[in-house]
Amino acid sequence: MRRLLFLAFAILLLMLRCTDNLSRRVDRNVAVIAEDTMINVLVDMALMEAYLKVSTMSPKKKNEKSTALYLGIFEKYRINRQRLDSTFAYYRDHLDEMREVYDQVEKKLKILQESYHPEPDSVEVQK
Repeated sequence: MRRLLFLAFAILLLMLRCTDNLSRRVDRNVAVIAEDTMINVLVDMALMEAYLKVSTMSPKKKNEKSTALYLGIFEKYRINRQRLDSTFAYYRDHLDEMREVYDQVEKKLKILQESYHPEPDSVEVQK
């Protein structure tokens, strides 16, 4: 799971490095997505990437589905690509804050994973 999350971050950061607005410093109050919202966005993106990774769809269908899922995430959190880009630009310059966000994302994903696949010791035997 940690590998998948890291891969999702790496892909997003590589995509964002291609945009012109990363060369500018971003003020935290201007276009940066709120930290709690950003955590939820990243959790949803990690889940989406995991879903697509295990999917048996053709590459073309995966690409179409990926686009639709990203748009769905943007709509759900009322953000757009520019705000996401600005937020990553901000965090690129504030890596300590990005680490905190990443840690929260990892915690949420672990909770979700455990709710679907509890550890053997945590499962009570019903009599």
